[in-house]
Amino acid sequence: MTEHKTGCTLCDEGVDREFLDWEDRVEMGNKAIPCARDPRAVHIHRDPVPLAVEPQVAPTLKISHLDTFLVNPVRFAAKATLYDWSVLIYEWAETKGWNEKAATRTEGEWAALVHTEISEAFEEFRSGYDAREIYFSREASGPGKPEGMPIEYADALIRILHWFAFHKINPIEVMQLKMSFNLDRPYLHGGKIQ
Repeated sequence: MTEHKTGCTLCDEGVDREFLDWEDRVEMGNKAIPCARDPRAVHIHRDPVPLAVEPQVAPTLKISHLDTFLVNPVRFAAKATLYDWSVLIYEWAETKGWNEKAATRTEGEWAALVHTEISEAFEEFRSGYDAREIYFSREASGPGKPEGMPIEYADALIRILHWFAFHKINPIEVMQLKMSFNLDRPYLHGGKIQ
């Protein structure tokens, strides 16, 4: 945890500024106020409450999945459920304007977008890349773009989890329902699939 006792250099608030990981932010609750200029930072208000005054009950601080991912992507990935990923993807899509486009998207368009990513994975295979190979293409500016079959399948998962979040469906519940059914099916689905 990095601490700046002199106050926030980004927004000049005269309070302590700390970088907190996921558990620290949850533990701090309403004392942790997100910095207006740096989503990775929070302001910690430690002023004691005078004894003559009843403490004010402040609303619980809601840290977004996107903020949590930005603070520590590795830790987020280690603890995230399918639901967490769907919420993160929805929040990211909101910041990039994709949710506005999604509002007018047909179910056929949602399906086609997933199919496009799967087709791109097959194109990587046809180009001779190994299933585990990830490489980086050159972009006009910034770091190279990750490419390869795993990346295209990840893009398909992103599209699918965006669909779940946009339609307010918890993917964990649906996966549990479907896999519970699948586990009771006969071997090779009773010869239904060859």
